Amino acid sequence: MQQLNEMASNPYVSPLMADFDIDDVSLFLVGLTYDACLDDTITLARNWKGHVSLDVLDDLPHGFLNFCEYQYTTH
Repeated sequence: MQQLNEMASNPYVSPLMADFDIDDVSLFLVGLTYDACLDDTITLARNWKGHVSLDVLDDLPHGFLNFCEYQYTTH
């Protein structure tokens, strides 16, 4: 259990555990109303010391981009 707690507190595993002393880096987040990570996304936005932009999209689950087809085009 101790090893599991050490791994979970690693900031590379959980950004919420990081000490963000960076105030000149902007953070752009997208949250989803049906995402299990929404609370963590909001907490991360609150803890960030630099400029933060958080958009919460309604009625979408985690991984919603996997549900749509996309096309790659070049101009």
